Amino acid sequence: MKISLDKYQEEAVYIKDKNVLVVAAPGSGKTTVIINRVNYLVNQLRVKLGNIIIITFTRAAADNMRNRYKSVFNREIAPFFGTFHGLFYKILLREGFNISIVEGGVSHRIIKSVLSKYS
Repeated sequence: MKISLDKYQEEAVYIKDKNVLVVAAPGSGKTTVIINRVNYLVNQLRVKLGNIIIITFTRAAADNMRNRYKSVFNREIAPFFGTFHGLFYKILLREGFNISIVEGGVSHRIIKSVLSKYS
């Protein structure tokens, strides 16, 4: 599928640098640039999906980008789209750490308990 990009978007998609930081206003086409960049890296530069990491602030934004990438380019698999927390959680699991996410109320009690010992 061919997506129309302006000259700045094209520069970000096709630049030869290894890493690209995309900073722009809401609605300016960042997601379009990012998914096209991934497609370019995979199809033209032959980068493996497992070597691509896309970090965003929220899980919802990551899910949206992943779904758009898969939909626009008709892919069943995608690289890692996620948050810093999600990336580090995945790394810890891969390295064999048996961890779980603490619920909000439990974390509050743990912090309160630790603070009371040192107050």
